[in-house]
Amino acid sequence: MAKAVVGGGCFWCLDAIFRKVDGITNVVCGYAGGKRANPSYKQVCTGVTGHAEVIMIEFDENKISFDEILDIFFQNAILSKVENFLYNNKK
Repeated sequence: MAKAVVGGGCFWCLDAIFRKVDGITNVVCGYAGGKRANPSYKQVCTGVTGHAEVIMIEFDENKISFDEILDIFFQNAILSKVENFLYNNKK
């Protein structure tokens, strides 16, 4: 099994989409980056911790390629939230 981590705004939205895709064996929600150890969901949602919501996708490369995963990701990601994360972490 291969793994990929993507962050596209709301991890719940991406989680629901990728769980329905043939070849995806597991999806785990979490956070990347940030300044606070072990933040709560509520803290991350305020935007002050600097974390991005991400999902780790485990997939069978014999059924779905990484390129196909990226296609699905870019069709569904909330990129304005990603841009805010990148901007806030430059400070």
